[in-house]
Amino acid sequence: MSLKRTESLSPAAEQAGAAQALKLYDADDVNPSFSRFYPQSEQLRLTAKGLEPLFNWLEAPGSLAVADLGARARHTLLEFDGSTGFFDTAAKYNTAVIVCVALTPSNDSIGLLKKLYERLGPRVTWLIVRSSFAHGTWEVWENTATRKALVEASAREILAPTLDAEAWAAIDKHSLTAVAAADDKRLPLALRSHVFRWRQKYAAEFAREVTPLIKTDGKTLFVVTGDKGGVGKSSLARALTDWFLTATPGPAVA
Repeated sequence: MSLKRTESLSPAAEQAGAAQALKLYDADDVNPSFSRFYPQSEQLRLTAKGLEPLFNWLEAPGSLAVADLGARARHTLLEFDGSTGFFDTAAKYNTAVIVCVALTPSNDSIGLLKKLYERLGPRVTWLIVRSSFAHGTWEVWENTATRKALVEASAREILAPTLDAEAWAAIDKHSLTAVAAADDKRLPLALRSHVFRWRQKYAAEFAREVTPLIKTDGKTLFVVTGDKGGVGKSSLARALTDWFLTATPGPAVA
C-alpha cells in the first residue's frame, strides 16, 4: 500500500466517501473519548443489552465496522455472546470478527487476554497489539502458552508505534484525529510531523497485518479492547479508524 496515496488528498476529501461506508461504535462508557474524535460514532452502553446494535449490524448496510469497547470489556463481551450467540451468528452472516487487544507486558494484561482466549478461542480472529507506551519486558509474554496457542490459531501481532507525548497531548487537547492534525496550524510543524510519522508507522503495520484480515466477500467487524484505558487502547482504536478512512483496501469502502 502506498503511503504517498494515503496523503494525496486533503483530510476532508479523504474522509467524505469512506466515512459513509465505515460504521463506528463507542462502547467505552467510562471514558467515551472515541466519539469525541469521531462524532459519527454510535454511543453504546457497555452491557450485554447495550451491545445489541453490533448484532443488528450483521444485517445492516456496509462492510466494515470498528467498535471501541473500552477497557476490561471481557466479561461484558462474553455475556453478550452467551445471551445472543453473536460470534456463531456472525460466522453464519459471513462476517469476520477481529478482536484487537492492546496488550501491555504485565501479568494482569496477559492474564486477561488468556481468559478471553480460553472462552473465544479460534471462533474469532485475533490481532494482538503490543503497546510501546508501557514499560517492561516482553519475555514473559513471548514464552506463554497463550501466545503459542494464538500463533497456532493464526493470530496477527503488531507493535504499536509511540507518538511523541507533546504531540499526543496537542491532538487530545484539540480533539483532532491524526488525519485532521496534518493540516491544523494550531499545532507547530514539528508536532504535525510527529503525528505524520506515527501514522506512517501504523499504516505500514496495518497494511501488512490487517489488510489480509478484511473479508473481500463479506463483512468485517473490528472490536478494540485492552486491560485498561489510556493511551494504548485509545491510540489503537483511533489509528485503526484513521487508516480505514484514508487508506482502506477496496472491499471496505465498496
